[in-house]
Amino acid sequence: MNTQVRSTSKEAYQEIISNGKRYTQTKRVLNCIMDLSSWNAKDWTLREIATMLDLEMNSVSARVNELKRKGVVKESSKRSCKISKKTVIPVKLANAD
Repeated sequence: MNTQVRSTSKEAYQEIISNGKRYTQTKRVLNCIMDLSSWNAKDWTLREIATMLDLEMNSVSARVNELKRKGVVKESSKRSCKISKKTVIPVKLANAD
């Protein structure tokens, strides 16, 4: 599948990278996932992370995908999201087992 990315999307992405927002978001998402034990949780869904951090879902998804590629987080077992009530695949720290 070959899709074209609009120039406005490219500009927005470049702005996120250049102003450090990407790094800050990644750090916030990772800290949230690392803080599972204080919430008595074993994993987080993207919607739960987005709600906790007051971030847009697409931002959380992008940051989680980055962390997956780096091997920092991994997918967990399917479960119902506490917010959407839909069955989803949450994430957890890669070394959490």
